[in-house]
Amino acid sequence: MNARFQAAVAGGGAVGLACALLLNRRCDWNVALVERSAPRETEGEGPQRALTLSPGAVETLTECGLSPGREDVPPSTRTRRPRSQEFRAHAFSRMVVWRGEGGPASGNSITFDAAELGARMLGCVAHEAPLRRALWNRAQECKGIRVYSGAALASVRIDEDCGYLDLDNGEEIGAELLIGADGAQSKLRSALGIEFRSTGYGQTGLVFEADCSEPGGDTAWQRFEDDGVLALLPLSESRMSIVWSLPDERAERLKRLDDKGLGAELNKAGAGVAGELVPVTPIASFPLRRGRAEQACGERYALVGEAARTVHPLAGQGLNLGLGDAEALARVCAGQGDALIGDARVLGRFARERAHYGEEMSFGIHAINAAFEGAMAPLAALGMGAVDRAPPLKRALAARAMR
Repeated sequence: MNARFQAAVAGGGAVGLACALLLNRRCDWNVALVERSAPRETEGEGPQRALTLSPGAVETLTECGLSPGREDVPPSTRTRRPRSQEFRAHAFSRMVVWRGEGGPASGNSITFDAAELGARMLGCVAHEAPLRRALWNRAQECKGIRVYSGAALASVRIDEDCGYLDLDNGEEIGAELLIGADGAQSKLRSALGIEFRSTGYGQTGLVFEADCSEPGGDTAWQRFEDDGVLALLPLSESRMSIVWSLPDERAERLKRLDDKGLGAELNKAGAGVAGELVPVTPIASFPLRRGRAEQACGERYALVGEAARTVHPLAGQGLNLGLGDAEALARVCAGQGDALIGDARVLGRFARERAHYGEEMSFGIHAINAAFEGAMAPLAALGMGAVDRAPPLKRALAARAMR
């Protein structure tokens, strides 16, 4: 069975779904989306991944038809908006970052405050599974999107006037533009022979949740340790999502601890900023890598999200970068004029814009991670205090992260 579309998206994660919805909305294209596994209706009992969403990412999700389910997350200012699917998110308006023994203090920390920046919030924290499910539901409801679920991508080919996705159930999808949104191990990228250069940090990310004894849902915390980075991200007034980047050996040791032992290590690292922390979910872990596709677009194809690049979770920018890719691709395609869909020159504008911003963000995160390790760490901590006393520089840093 063959079908023809203006665009076909490989990958049904949050970025791929947003890409399909935005292309349909802004370009009025018929879009195919291929994803083997539909989201589960319930989250289950395992660890849930939490995501930090920038205000810009929230705007993009709102245009996709999603509505954050808390009043403290401001609605989109856009006037045209489809009927919304709700997803739960917790907004925070303050972020404290520090380096050194004990808690944050003058001279070793920097505090970002939404009120000082003239913003309603710095960002919000949401669980990945319900966010993806809300986007999935929007795509299923959209008349201009056909979701192919239960089949996986088998092969890819591009002819002069069309690209094709062949599925492992025998179906063939033809589209004038193929989009790889299928993650760091992208099958579409590999099938097109695009090299992906990746470097490991020798670190593992640990993710779990903890209850906190002191209400602090308005503040996100991040501490640079001698050998890792601890982020405490508010999911509610009394629960934090813990994202802990550590050397592989230390991460493995912490994974083997019981709840009491893990809690002791967590409270030592957290320095009491949120009161006593009590782990309440199992630990999920993943290796930390930095990578980039050799090229992000060509005739009839484009890569978005982690298919294009991966970054350290230090600043929680992975999904934000991917949603930015989806928005930029839809914007460029909507403004392509008389050019043919999938024209490499049009897609080049998208790739250049995102390469500049993505590389800037990736290099910045990499440089910060390196600066807070080893002999330069004390100087980096002093520099943090200096930035905190320089409002223009602090505003510039915050503005980039809030896009």
